[in-house]
Amino acid sequence: IVIVYLWAVLWGRPVSWACRRENWPSNFDWERLPSPSTMSRRLRSIGVLSLIQQVQSALDERFDCGLCKLIDSKPLPVSLYSKDADARMGHGAGLPAKGYKLHTITDARCLQVQRWTLAPMNRHDAAIAAELIPTMPAAQAAYLIADNAYDSNHLYEQAADKGAQLL
Repeated sequence: IVIVYLWAVLWGRPVSWACRRENWPSNFDWERLPSPSTMSRRLRSIGVLSLIQQVQSALDERFDCGLCKLIDSKPLPVSLYSKDADARMGHGAGLPAKGYKLHTITDARCLQVQRWTLAPMNRHDAAIAAELIPTMPAAQAAYLIADNAYDSNHLYEQAADKGAQLL
């Protein structure tokens, strides 16, 4: 399950794409690949999520990244007529929109997403950052670059606790 998921992430494709044999190299001799519904179900289990987090931590330790980190959000709008109960109205790219925001902390040098979360569009960037920054690994020295939505004394203090300076 985790290998199929990571294959989809590596190629920037949907998980259903990675569930098709023709999208794998010929030397991968799988008995059978999991179906998209199996992937959907198992990717929500605690064990698989924990394993994915462990893989991400191992990759973080292995690859040398830079001192600059970027924190930002990307709006993921849905239709205003969507019946999605979790989607909320908020501001997406300066316009009112309904949906979600993907919040990330990315290494500026190797463009690796180090921390991320998905939240309804109505949650403010600074509130989500207050949840993301404490999950960052402690650094001896780093810069966390953000836009003015993250200008909050509390976030400056949280970044400093992690050995980073919020800019």
